[in-house]
Amino acid sequence: MNTPIGAVPVARGTESSRTTPAIAKLAISDDKGTTPAFTAWVTDPQGRPTTAEVEVAPQPAETSKPRLPKAGWAPAKKVTWSGTVTGKGDSPRRTLQVPSGKFKKGQWMRWRARATVPGASGVWSEWQTFKVGDVRSGEQPPRSAKASEAAAATGNFGYQHPSLEDCYATTRAPRFTDAYSRMQERPHSACWTSWIGHGGWEEYDDNGVKKRRNKTSWWVRLFPGPLQIPAAVLDKVTDDDVFTFRATWVAHTYIGDHTGNAIYKGGAGDAGLKPQHIKFWVKLTDFGVWNRGVRRAELDDDLNDVKIEFDLDTQGCQIQQGNPTQLKTIESWRATPYLHYLITTPKPTNHDREVCSIMPALTQYKGQKGRLPLWDQELLGDGGKRLGVVRWGQGIPSNSLYSPSYRCDWKQLGFGKNEEKNTGGCIYIRADRVFTMSKTKDRNFIGVIDHIEKALSRSTNAETNPPFRPGDTTSNRDVKYPPHRNKTGTERPKTIPGNYKAAPHTSEGDPLWRGADGAYDENRAVFSGHEFWVHRGWPEEFHMGNSYGSNYCKYYNEDLYEEHGKGALRCDEYPFASTQEGAAKDKINYSVQAVFTSYNARHGEALQAFYSQYRLLTYDPVNTVTKVSDSPFWVQIVE
Repeated sequence: MNTPIGAVPVARGTESSRTTPAIAKLAISDDKGTTPAFTAWVTDPQGRPTTAEVEVAPQPAETSKPRLPKAGWAPAKKVTWSGTVTGKGDSPRRTLQVPSGKFKKGQWMRWRARATVPGASGVWSEWQTFKVGDVRSGEQPPRSAKASEAAAATGNFGYQHPSLEDCYATTRAPRFTDAYSRMQERPHSACWTSWIGHGGWEEYDDNGVKKRRNKTSWWVRLFPGPLQIPAAVLDKVTDDDVFTFRATWVAHTYIGDHTGNAIYKGGAGDAGLKPQHIKFWVKLTDFGVWNRGVRRAELDDDLNDVKIEFDLDTQGCQIQQGNPTQLKTIESWRATPYLHYLITTPKPTNHDREVCSIMPALTQYKGQKGRLPLWDQELLGDGGKRLGVVRWGQGIPSNSLYSPSYRCDWKQLGFGKNEEKNTGGCIYIRADRVFTMSKTKDRNFIGVIDHIEKALSRSTNAETNPPFRPGDTTSNRDVKYPPHRNKTGTERPKTIPGNYKAAPHTSEGDPLWRGADGAYDENRAVFSGHEFWVHRGWPEEFHMGNSYGSNYCKYYNEDLYEEHGKGALRCDEYPFASTQEGAAKDKINYSVQAVFTSYNARHGEALQAFYSQYRLLTYDPVNTVTKVSDSPFWVQIVE
């Protein structure tokens, strides 16, 4: 297995990046044995043959004030193994494998690398922590895929948990963002990373173009006072110098197995976890003073004694493991790879679900107290509509702000055998939950996919049944007298929600919401289970009696029933009968279509598995804390 580290922050050094070689990226891999391989990608501004040098040492135990030598070198007696390698050809990649007998399986170690050329050496990277025998297990979050949609097939379920390194590499989100912070939001995880204090000049908007004023921003002019920079540094800084560092956190949530006493599809290091547990990691790194985009590495040592305090606050849940408040020097933050917390959500007395809010913050710069939230705060309008999130540099609006939150529950959901059900779990509230159906992978219900695809698009849903024509209104739609099927040329497109590919905040792009427990029967009762007539009193009259098997599809798709027989087909509907947007909402903006019984059954099982694994709970006015449905989702169709 291979765990990339990503772009690597360098440790303390004094040489200029214009003349010395450097490390661009690091990775570690192993075969679950005791001989890991370390890979470094090297660069040199002058194109010289470059060697990678690697040091491996035991991970030191945490102390209140760990000390490292000023030059950043690990003492020779504590280096367990070191090695060098020179690459071949033009490849920047350098790989060294540790010989056997050097490490013991299960040891926590750390490693670093630097690039060298004849007569010159680059600065060391910061220490990277790993566990011998499993570079991805233990407390370090594992790497994962980056897709956020749920596949329809239950066997494709995966938590898609990002690591801290994944979070570093987060690209800019398509909306609600600016240049300072990055987020990944998935149903079972979230991560956030930002440069704190990075970008020290006032900016203004000139016809959509950001431009820099000829003066530093107000907070930079306060530097270094509020940050309590040591007096020794005062004579070395200028007005354009910016003190900055990077803050990153990652949260992992889980769902339960059918018992609710363990997590579903757990991995190494997950023993003892409950569905209502949340793992949370924090890392502060890359401390330094920057001047117009260039790091002043010669000042790194002078920052060693500056103290920064981190605090983790929660609401609706509790910290089970980890010290919530940690005041440490920058030197100590550099030596500690990350903080790890285990958070649990107790079951409330009067509800079957609870909202857990996790609020990481920086609360002290040495003598200066305050609270700097480490998240992009949710911005909601007065009516509860999501307007976006507040990012760094956008000021503080007057609307309500909400911290990252997770909804946990204890309900059993799913379909089929007990082993295929899930009892309890936690979901990141702000993440999109998307039911994805593939035309090639989900052929066992392709007829349902074709129906939903036709219903989702306004370019085709005018052809769906029941037809929508001029003069149709909710009030004059009598379920006993549905519109006739004969085409008149006046059929109108329908407004059917739930399309993840449609633009957000549009009627088509709005989500579906899981309905109350009685929603299914209420929606189905619009087009099935009752007597109805079409063309009553005319020669072409169609009539179905008041029976369980009565439904509109037997009229609109009469030819299919004649061809295949009644037992071979079922009446499929979209939006789903289990949602608030089903046929009963307005009796107009929905579609029914006869499909093979096997297609309908397999699709129903996949939808129930999606509800279970992504915790789409029925709306319960008593137990839903928000008093509105807390389970929105979308659908999308892919090839």
